[in-house]
Amino acid sequence: MRNYRLLLVCLLSVAFYIAWEPSCRADVDGSTGAETLVTLDGPHPWNPPSELEEWQKRREQLTLQVQIATGLYPMPTRGPVDAQVFGRLEKDGYSIEKVIIDAPAGHRITGLLFRPSEENDRLNVNGHRPAILCPHGHGGRNQRLSEREIAEQMAAQRERYNASGQLPKIARCVTLARLGCTSFIFDMIGYEDSIQIDDSWAHRRGVRPDASSRGGSWSWHSTEAQLRLQSVMQMQTFNALRSLDFLFQLPDVDPNRVAVSGGSGGGTQTILLGILDDRIAASFPNGMVSLDMQGGCYCENASLLRIGTNNAELAAIFAPKPMGMTAADDWTRRMLNDGFPQLEQIYQLFGKPKNVRIAEMLDHPHNFNYVSRGHLYRFLGDHLFGEKGLPEGFEEQDFEPLRDEELDVWDDDHPAPNNRGVDHVMEICRLWTDQDAQMLRDREKNLTVLLNAWSAILFEHLVDHARPLTSEFIRVTKDKPSDVQASNLVVAIGRDLTKASILLKAESQTDAKRSRTLSIALHSQPNKAHSKDALHQQDVVEKDFEFPPYTYGYNLPLVVQRGHQVIATIRKHHQGEQEIEIRFDPSLGPVIAIVEYLMRKERPRVSYNNQPSYEAVSSYRDEHFLPGSMKYGGFQTLHWLSSKD
Repeated sequence: MRNYRLLLVCLLSVAFYIAWEPSCRADVDGSTGAETLVTLDGPHPWNPPSELEEWQKRREQLTLQVQIATGLYPMPTRGPVDAQVFGRLEKDGYSIEKVIIDAPAGHRITGLLFRPSEENDRLNVNGHRPAILCPHGHGGRNQRLSEREIAEQMAAQRERYNASGQLPKIARCVTLARLGCTSFIFDMIGYEDSIQIDDSWAHRRGVRPDASSRGGSWSWHSTEAQLRLQSVMQMQTFNALRSLDFLFQLPDVDPNRVAVSGGSGGGTQTILLGILDDRIAASFPNGMVSLDMQGGCYCENASLLRIGTNNAELAAIFAPKPMGMTAADDWTRRMLNDGFPQLEQIYQLFGKPKNVRIAEMLDHPHNFNYVSRGHLYRFLGDHLFGEKGLPEGFEEQDFEPLRDEELDVWDDDHPAPNNRGVDHVMEICRLWTDQDAQMLRDREKNLTVLLNAWSAILFEHLVDHARPLTSEFIRVTKDKPSDVQASNLVVAIGRDLTKASILLKAESQTDAKRSRTLSIALHSQPNKAHSKDALHQQDVVEKDFEFPPYTYGYNLPLVVQRGHQVIATIRKHHQGEQEIEIRFDPSLGPVIAIVEYLMRKERPRVSYNNQPSYEAVSSYRDEHFLPGSMKYGGFQTLHWLSSKD
């Protein structure tokens, strides 16, 4: 890059209304400039790299993006799992035990542990067996089909047995145990015995979540939580990681033969776990690897998560380790022709094309039914069970119906916790906030973390792809006469071109006779009426109701778009001048901080006549709302980082 000297001069005399250049959304490839907001429904095109080195670089970017979006960068301390395992029941070829795991802020993770019967040593190697973590997806682990539903499933050949088919998620765990594996199915937040947070609040679209904020505390769906990347997905993903830790901690589990397989919302968790934990040997994310709908639930969406990416590309991070999936009559239908070929391309880069597979099930709706489970067992037989593989001609068998009391975790000896509801969520958010505060107390010690985090939430790798502002938003002076070579570029950025011109009249720190000037306006959309308040807001995706990750999980926040476009515009009009001076309206403080940070590699010399303002953001529609900004110290910390390598 060119070696600039950058002077940022902030003048306090200007304060005007705001809006934005109309073509400044995040494109489907993440670049700044698309005219419509990207939504979770897609489509989400994917053109993967053709070279392994290029993919490895992309993989590193995506991994950090997922870590940050899930609120797990840096990863909280995990340590040994404190778990209660009790109530063992011996069944036909398997056993069930109930599990309670301690989690942060008094939260409890509940689930069921399935093991082979003692006489089953088929996959036992030196006392260790394969293990599969089973995130269950929406509907709960104990989801029961009615007599009518199971009859319909059997008539369509989607389930084979009446008894086991009524519990399709438990059927997977029973069969895996009978095959010789240990399996653990844990409760997603709000389902079955996870009663501290109601499922209608944590999951279901159409139910407005509580966005309470009071007394310095807040809940997941509040602006304060979004500024810190605290979310349902954060807690649920951390619960999944602790459930995985629990499996690895069991003395009879082979740590080299641990897989994850979930369906639907559990498929989303399977994708995320494959990114966040390198110990997983094989993955089967059923029903969610897609270039179309990306997951509609709160628990499947987080701000920043899918900006410029999609579930298929995120799943590819697991390569070259074995991964399987199905294509059904749902949003995965197009995967056979668009999505899976790209996955094969990534696996081919590693020379492992046979490590990824897809089963065609286009005559089946969204499911993890008997047929899909069969594909899972065959996949595990090929990639996890070792030399013995799957028994020849193996088919899932029926089992005796399980009663509710056999599946319920809480009992008189293990009473359910009393800390519940919004107050419990606020307690969780306070814990995460306290951990962030500890990181920020020693910024020098955590410098690498902060640099990585800010580069990620500002999508620094997309700056070179940003589209410069068009002529209606800029004004450039004509070049000086040929006998006066312009060696300086003076840039003024204001609320409109008239006010930007006022900034140019201030005393310059460069030689005005040897300068060209560039005025940039960040103002309202032409020919569009706005109220004064609306001009300070950015557009959001409205589905059943506004939910921040439905917008910021797929689109660059406005303040980031502005930073990218300002830099692109400056670079377009910079013609080799040795010195650049940038003057901002100080109310654009966050934009100043972003531009300063993203141009730090040019090693600019920075000076201020007046300090920029960083007013508190109270709404996720605010022009300066940036998910994650407060988790990593706010724009003041970003300004501090601009002087760091």
